[in-house]
Amino acid sequence: MTSPDNAKIDTPLKTRLIDMIALKGPITVADYMTDALSHPNDGYYMSQPAIGADGDFTTAPEISQVFGELIGLWLVDTWRAMGSPDDFNLIELGPGRGVLMEDILRAARLRRGFIDAADLWWSNHPDGFGLNNNGAYAQAKSNRNGLMTSKWPRLLHL
Repeated sequence: MTSPDNAKIDTPLKTRLIDMIALKGPITVADYMTDALSHPNDGYYMSQPAIGADGDFTTAPEISQVFGELIGLWLVDTWRAMGSPDDFNLIELGPGRGVLMEDILRAARLRRGFIDAADLWWSNHPDGFGLNNNGAYAQAKSNRNGLMTSKWPRLLHL
């Protein structure tokens, strides 16, 4: 909770938002949140983890790999039931650090052809579309242990 004393502190974010509003007029909540969370220099999640024990929240894939592996096995079963198509899109919106997709792909590797047929896409944009711009996420994903194929990551442009 912000105390009255904290409200008087000028930060680069506060100054930038005041200047933007003075120049353009009212801004949307989406614009405010994007700047507050994702600004390259001052964004809350650009320099610290959002997910996990040291972050603000945790998700099922962060607790146990079983969740993602079960989804991976279900995806393989569904792919087989569809006749094992040679090409399909596997899309994850809001992938965080990539743990869920890593777990999905670990289990899916048990079935030959699934990984080769999967065209992997991801997006971390707040509305589910556009570019991933989370610096901490990109670094964590680049350190993954090789389970991602050469197709990963591709940017989702709609």
